[in-house]
Amino acid sequence: MNPIIDIQTLGKTFRGKKRDTSVVAIKDLSLQVKPGKIFGFVGPNGAGKSTTIKILLGFIKADHGTATLCNMPVKSEQCRNRVGYLPENPVFHDFLTTKEVLETTAVLRGVAKQHITKEVTDLLEKVELRESSNRPIRGFSKGMTQRLGIANALVGDPDLLILDEPMSGLDPLGRNLVRELMLEQREKGKTIFFSSHILHDVETICDEVGILLQGELKFQGKLATITNQQAGSFVLQFKSEKKYPDLAIFLEKHQLSLNSITADIFELTVPQKALSEILTSLIDLQCQIVNLQQHHPSLENFFMKLVNDNEKII
Repeated sequence: MNPIIDIQTLGKTFRGKKRDTSVVAIKDLSLQVKPGKIFGFVGPNGAGKSTTIKILLGFIKADHGTATLCNMPVKSEQCRNRVGYLPENPVFHDFLTTKEVLETTAVLRGVAKQHITKEVTDLLEKVELRESSNRPIRGFSKGMTQRLGIANALVGDPDLLILDEPMSGLDPLGRNLVRELMLEQREKGKTIFFSSHILHDVETICDEVGILLQGELKFQGKLATITNQQAGSFVLQFKSEKKYPDLAIFLEKHQLSLNSITADIFELTVPQKALSEILTSLIDLQCQIVNLQQHHPSLENFFMKLVNDNEKII
């Protein structure tokens, strides 16, 4: 089965603020998304997520590489007709009502005239804005505008949804509503590609995740892969008044990363099979064991480890 999103060695560099400087937004990015999946595109602010999405939608051009949606070039009009899009900060003419916004989008997307009223009504019901259908958008809260943006992306029943930070500005009830909508779309066989920095939401609904750091894809795979990588480990905290040279040698030997909790308390994630040896070694190094608990695998843990490892390389 061909991927519905196929990105190959994509690169984009922007001119810097200072003369003769540049900023690499995306560096040789390659990823594929299969049809009928929810794919979470994760990364800190400035990682290149929105730039990637803008290239996929044809808003900006890549410096090199290729990208296709639905087996068509991103510039193709046919391709765009099959994609629903939510920008990071949706903006609408504030003198229009929610109903008028969706009706206009339906006309532009070629929805049959006799079906527009029902589709608009159903979408407003889905995002819980039906009671505001005749209310001008001016004065809408961030959450209401976000929900309208999601409804707008769903007009025309697109095969692929590209959502840039869909949970932004939503309260817990709104976030749950959007999660349910995304799961409903997947049940219908649709594909959802969305960026987010809310890792809990990604972990809750995604089939697969891609982690982007400073324009480079550091991981792509199923969430189960992340869980399996971290299973069977323990979080160990210990106290040491100073970092003895022997401690550095010990960490290098066991290929362990040390996180500072306070000035003299440190934390390690330790594989179960090495736990006994590491505990003994730390005690021999005159370290005091402060806390030991079984590690509960999560996307956030995995993400933070990637970030910390990437910073050490830099």
